[in-house]
Amino acid sequence: MFLKLRPLLRRLSLLLALPLLAVLAAAHEGQDYLFEQDFDAAPPQLDGLVESWINWLGHGEYERTGGQPFAGSVPPGLPPEVTDIYLNIEGGSTQRSGGCVYTWHSRTVWIQFSDGSSFFWWSIHTELDCPGSVEVFDNVIASGGIEDPVTGSWSGWVRSYSKENLQVQRRASLRGSATSVADLSSLSLLSMPLVGTGHGDVDVTFAPGGVLDLRGYNGSGGRLFETDLPITLRCDSILLDPGVQISDLISPAPIQLPGTVVHELALLGGSPVVANEGPSSKRLWVSNFSNAPGPVSVDWIDVLGWSFGGPILLPLAPLQSSSLQMQLLVPPGVPAGTESPVQVSLQAGASQTLESFLITRAQNMAPGPQIYCLAKQNSLGCLPAIATSGAPSLTGYDDFVMHATDVLLNKFGVAFYGSAPAQLPFQGGLLCVQPPLKRTAPRLSVPLNSGVACDGWYSYHFSQESMINEGFAPGTTLNAQWWSRDPADPFGTGLSNAVSFTVGP
Repeated sequence: MFLKLRPLLRRLSLLLALPLLAVLAAAHEGQDYLFEQDFDAAPPQLDGLVESWINWLGHGEYERTGGQPFAGSVPPGLPPEVTDIYLNIEGGSTQRSGGCVYTWHSRTVWIQFSDGSSFFWWSIHTELDCPGSVEVFDNVIASGGIEDPVTGSWSGWVRSYSKENLQVQRRASLRGSATSVADLSSLSLLSMPLVGTGHGDVDVTFAPGGVLDLRGYNGSGGRLFETDLPITLRCDSILLDPGVQISDLISPAPIQLPGTVVHELALLGGSPVVANEGPSSKRLWVSNFSNAPGPVSVDWIDVLGWSFGGPILLPLAPLQSSSLQMQLLVPPGVPAGTESPVQVSLQAGASQTLESFLITRAQNMAPGPQIYCLAKQNSLGCLPAIATSGAPSLTGYDDFVMHATDVLLNKFGVAFYGSAPAQLPFQGGLLCVQPPLKRTAPRLSVPLNSGVACDGWYSYHFSQESMINEGFAPGTTLNAQWWSRDPADPFGTGLSNAVSFTVGP
């Protein structure tokens, strides 16, 4: 699988962008969210509000569409200008031949804003750990753009980072469709250069008729771009203040070419698929990093015929991303660990891109978690409730999370667990797990919905790594319960009900 991912990730590493770009003479929300992310880290990391949403979700998938107000739970601090949002955090591990273990962890973030702009982030970390060697790969793709409501043109950026073992590539690209105008003057107060050394090839590519407006900045505060290699400017019209030369703003001197149409299509979210017997689905994200609109045709085929549902036509504008569902059906009797390579075709006009990944038959799952015991009523009259998501397994998706809802806001709590159930009187309630106990690190409850006092929420990712480190084998049964602070309670504590679950292979 690792070797099959390399061509995709190498190709994606060529898609890049300016993280500091104002479009249509003003900053937009998609750009603001990019500013918050830490692109100086290696690999780049989500930061600020977006990172808090990832922490809130823990593992799994979250989606809300159709504008405000959202029904049900929402990420903490979600601004009203967000109209649509999708979050996905997944990972897992599979056994490979030769005693190798392949692990991965991916994050997908897509946000649509009321000003018409969008922000997209996809990252994946993979490791192939074999006796005597470890191969590591990181890849990050971030993009954002905005549509001019008057002309319908699009402008925006793409940025990427890739690291294969010790080899690092950083790239950046500013894209504009026909008749678009990208204005960098609003960035003149930021520290220069906007893009410095270490970014490899940087390009500015506009379709015929696009305009790069550099007026309002004369380079006195430093050049906009100071890169290792000359930037390629593909643009019919570049606007400068009187007396300012392009070499005053960009170093080394750029290679200037006429505007041209480029097609860049990418399949994101093509991380390994671990499928159980029977029907399921896999969400795939397709990004049009071109400076021309789609439609983009998406079709796929796998060796063993487990996938179906294509072809699908996505009407993607430039710098837009959209998702689709790949339908899967693994027939009965397929041995666990069986692999079926998938090839995905992306086509826009005469441009075609081929991507690949693996579908792996999952290990047989253990029985699902069972809720038992009684919660202790807290000082506001609520009953804290335990719940789980994902599957407690040592391979496959690393997505088992224990939650607690209906707890007090902004109070510390822990989850404790042991090998046997119990119902023992304890601090005015019931201790539902037989000692001896282990416990998680303390965490602060966060608002789940409206932010009222009984709307607190805990989350703990019971990772495969932690299960393996504690020596849990397939078939191990664990029991868990949440304990929390409750200052107005006579004992000063709160207790949820409990869950019993069996660790799968």
